[in-house]
Amino acid sequence: DTLDITVRENAIPGSIDTELRIYPNLMAHVLDALHSSESSNASCPETVASRGYSNLLVLQLLKKAGQGDADPASPRASLAAAARKSVVDAQNELLAMQRPDGSYSYCFLYPKRSPISPTAYVLRFLNASVEFAPLDHRVINDAEKYLARQQRSSGAWLDYDRAQDKEVEDRNLTAITARALAEVAASRKGPEREQMQEPLMRAMNYLEDQIGSWQDAYLVGNYAIAAAISARNDYIGRSQEFLQSLSHTEGAT
Repeated sequence: DTLDITVRENAIPGSIDTELRIYPNLMAHVLDALHSSESSNASCPETVASRGYSNLLVLQLLKKAGQGDADPASPRASLAAAARKSVVDAQNELLAMQRPDGSYSYCFLYPKRSPISPTAYVLRFLNASVEFAPLDHRVINDAEKYLARQQRSSGAWLDYDRAQDKEVEDRNLTAITARALAEVAASRKGPEREQMQEPLMRAMNYLEDQIGSWQDAYLVGNYAIAAAISARNDYIGRSQEFLQSLSHTEGAT
């Protein structure tokens, strides 16, 4: 097969560089991403969580393949040990980076943006990481409580809108945060789980009230994942409808 590429006449000489990578399986793809992320020297909550997440994916894949233990006889024992160490390192770094109110900041200074998004992202990683590396749950509880405190009575979370130069209710941010809270709630039991249901249900109800303006597959995707995790049939049914309504035909697919 051939692939024709058009290079514009005004392209800077020597600037055209193409690399083709062929992965034999999902594990190879994840490992390549892992090596790329580990080469980053940036150290802020988002990048640390991303490095931890890539290693967490490795551990999840190894567990699924029955190769996640530290038995020296396992063909992936050294990989599992290295990935688990990276997850623990990320946990420790994030523990030190958490603000007194339980939140996490952006990698760059956004003076008018609240740290809802990075806090939700870090919360997802920390909550998932405990399956492979023990962690003081206070750091998870503090992040979770911060998000719950910042929720508006409408069920939404605010983000800064440059065009309006003020904070406004943001559907995408609300969907991202709802997904994080759904994942945490699913890992809880008893009263703690029930306590998480209230802010989650408010968020899901808010998102459903915005149905008429739903044209963003990313938003619907996060809502759908939160719906699936919550195991609420009514949420799941509606999320399927929303996803189907956004599908479109391209070529023969």
